[in-house]
Amino acid sequence: MNHVRGVFVCALIVSTLFAAAASAAPWTNPSGSASDYDWSNGESDNGLFGSPTLIGESLFFFPSDFKAESTSATPTQTQDRLRFTITAKPGLMISQVTINETGNYSILGNGSVDVTGLLSVTNQSGPGLVTDALATSPSMPVATSSSAQGGWTGSAIVSPPFGWTTVQVELDNVLSAVATGGAASIYKTITEVQIQTLPIPEPSAAGLLLLAGGSLLARRRR
Repeated sequence: MNHVRGVFVCALIVSTLFAAAASAAPWTNPSGSASDYDWSNGESDNGLFGSPTLIGESLFFFPSDFKAESTSATPTQTQDRLRFTITAKPGLMISQVTINETGNYSILGNGSVDVTGLLSVTNQSGPGLVTDALATSPSMPVATSSSAQGGWTGSAIVSPPFGWTTVQVELDNVLSAVATGGAASIYKTITEVQIQTLPIPEPSAAGLLLLAGGSLLARRRR
């Protein structure tokens, strides 16, 4: 099963890097501003995430129909990809992008449910790409031969290299369900995107940091 999930995550990476979306659903607020950053070009492939609400420095999505349901042995998959551009306010750089998700699942009889995702952050001012696969609780997939239900959470965290100020954020999500003797379903209810920033050090301060790091390394070598 781990091998299958590894293959799927690799497929998500390839899809994120090379596949162009056949269609796109712009947000109702594709551009906007928080205290520390601006966002622009907000859209998703299928519109399942909906449009965000800014709360503090986070963008919250409240999907109403992002679900996978199955009443047969045929697996059901629902996929959407969220993407937008983040630009830090002058004097700031992007230090971390975090995805937090919640949802519910239910299995009646014999079946399983699964949720996978990939967070990708691409530097827009030069080369660079960092990714993180969604980690879930409980660990996915959830399978049972009787019945099970409950909530699930997922998270992914990317810390861009020093100095990134404009990035494209993409989140590729897939929900899966299969029932072989009853019904299985899984829903996404909330997606939170946290954007954290830090001040860009003054050139003199950055030089001192590099000098201090070099001195410490020399002492360790001695």
